[in-house]
Amino acid sequence: MNELIGTSLFLIDYSDKNKLTAYCKAKFDKASGILRSVGNYDYPEIDLSTNPYIQNHFKNYSKSYIFCDLRLYEQHLELSKGTEKLPVVVQKSSFSRPEEIIKALRTSGFNIDHPNYNTLVLTAPSANGQVQGLYFNIKDDLYLKDSGHKYGLKSSNTFLRKYSFDSKKQLHKYCYEVAAPKNANDRFFLTSEENLEIYSPNISNVPTKDVYGIVRSEILERLKDHTAKAGKYSQNLKLFKSFLNDLNEDDWTTQLAEQYHYDVQKVNDAYEDIFDNAQNLAAGNDEDMANLKYTIKNNESIRQVAINEIEDDWKKQNDSKAKQLKKLTKDIGSLSTKKTELTKQIEKLTAKKEKLESQQQLADDVEAKVKERIEKARKNAADFIAEMAFNQAMMPKTNPVSHPHHLAISPFNPIKFNVDPQTAPVETTNAKDVFNVLKNTLEPMINTHSLLGELTAYLYILHNQNRPLLLIGDDALDIAQLAALLLTGQPATQIECTGRFSTAVLQELKNIKSPVIVLNNLAGSSWLSHINSLVHLPNKWVILTESFMDDLNLAPQGLYNFATPILTDIFGLQSSQVAITPVIDKSTRFDIFDYPHLDNLKGINQPMRKHIEEETAWITKALDKCDVYLPLFGYIYASGKKHLLKEVLTKDNTPTAHYLMQFQELD
Repeated sequence: MNELIGTSLFLIDYSDKNKLTAYCKAKFDKASGILRSVGNYDYPEIDLSTNPYIQNHFKNYSKSYIFCDLRLYEQHLELSKGTEKLPVVVQKSSFSRPEEIIKALRTSGFNIDHPNYNTLVLTAPSANGQVQGLYFNIKDDLYLKDSGHKYGLKSSNTFLRKYSFDSKKQLHKYCYEVAAPKNANDRFFLTSEENLEIYSPNISNVPTKDVYGIVRSEILERLKDHTAKAGKYSQNLKLFKSFLNDLNEDDWTTQLAEQYHYDVQKVNDAYEDIFDNAQNLAAGNDEDMANLKYTIKNNESIRQVAINEIEDDWKKQNDSKAKQLKKLTKDIGSLSTKKTELTKQIEKLTAKKEKLESQQQLADDVEAKVKERIEKARKNAADFIAEMAFNQAMMPKTNPVSHPHHLAISPFNPIKFNVDPQTAPVETTNAKDVFNVLKNTLEPMINTHSLLGELTAYLYILHNQNRPLLLIGDDALDIAQLAALLLTGQPATQIECTGRFSTAVLQELKNIKSPVIVLNNLAGSSWLSHINSLVHLPNKWVILTESFMDDLNLAPQGLYNFATPILTDIFGLQSSQVAITPVIDKSTRFDIFDYPHLDNLKGINQPMRKHIEEETAWITKALDKCDVYLPLFGYIYASGKKHLLKEVLTKDNTPTAHYLMQFQELD
């Protein structure tokens, strides 16, 4: 026998891990929309442990409320799998208009009190007592911005459902008051999405993007349909141009204006602006194309990549002109060589000019001194002769001191930490001492404990092995300077990779006294083609820093064979006052040892795979633990293979894997 008894509000309890119980709190009367409290005669306590299939499904809802159908199945009461729905929590706010709630979600974020449920956020009552509520599907509409309950609106969201009620009392008529499962003092109202749809006297859609965002999203959706019908790749330029020619706004802009309550003219104006920009894009006249042209023109390595790609395509399309292209390429190479030779000659002439200017200044100074003495000699000739002889005997015969003038050195100016008076460095041969000092200093700045230990071990090992490091993100310079201060007792010298790289630049880098050198924004500079020389500076630990992941999009994948990538944004660095006690590591480097090969690294090239496996083994040995993620996450994320990263992380049921998975989804 399989009999439907009705839909009710249940509290699921699986606290003792032996018995799954559903406590019926209220019965749902579909005719009136009222949730009525149950009595002892209404099956208030249902044992779901009698059916293992049902138990395994509903234990995931432990300590939460759900709406679900109750059935009598073979003389046992049980919840009907597949009918469960999350209730809607009614949450008050201080905002007077729904648009203010949307703005908070788009900017600083908004606290969701009960994130296990869908939520209806109410505005403050108006003068006549009317309230408006925005409905949020906790999974589809929102994402967690921080470690608390502050949420933001997903970028894919274009509108939210708005429900209006004449008063809170009218809304509460279709709600049921409950207590939080783990805190009886925390009481709140629950209702269902169906009740909101049926009993709200005024329902509408509120756009969460401006009119340009709405129109842009609609055009992109239509572009997907267009390319799907054509059976071609959406980035095909000819196909894109045909889409623009066929796109007619008359049949959808009016409908879009009605759907989001916008003026039709505003929607049409937005369409015209976006259409004009798209035409410029198709014609190659947009700003991104201008930036790309500038990059190719001014970056020798990227220019060569572009030339090679164009040459291959051209040969396929027009093989008869291959000889002409070869001669043209040879001429370009010859001109490039002549340019290099001219540049060297200019550098030599500039050096001679500076030397002559220095000698001229010295001659001017001597001439001024002589004139001064002549004036005095007119008063006392004997005194003049004696003093001039003395000056000639004492005048230095050395050349002026040469200071670095090819390097752009930026000051040490940390953002996230202030340094207390630094104590004297302590030398040790115990790697554990170095690890503990690093960890204790970083601990108040990093909340995620497992990532704190991994980062500490990672920084120690990379410094111990003198392996170059690539820090990516807003906090890259802060972490680089903290590592330098703690491991060497001196701040790193920060170099901006600007201008042209030369042998003079390389020599000045070698002459820097600091044991740690930070090279900022290397990826977008002409210095990148000399990375082999830069990361092998003698007696220097080299750290590369980039503020944005996008800056590395044009960089070659081979960059990660020279430097270990770490994304700093995953640590959520907090501002702190730190006390620096440098610990100078006098221990020997890690011994080379056999390390296990990692599974699931299909599609990763052999050098990068070797780095991941080797560094994972080092950190595992240093921490004496099995779950290590930073090398895997850093290399795969930086190389753009996020689909592979998702596959690997999904297989690990650990808090760190879940955190990194969430970070990747939010990015």
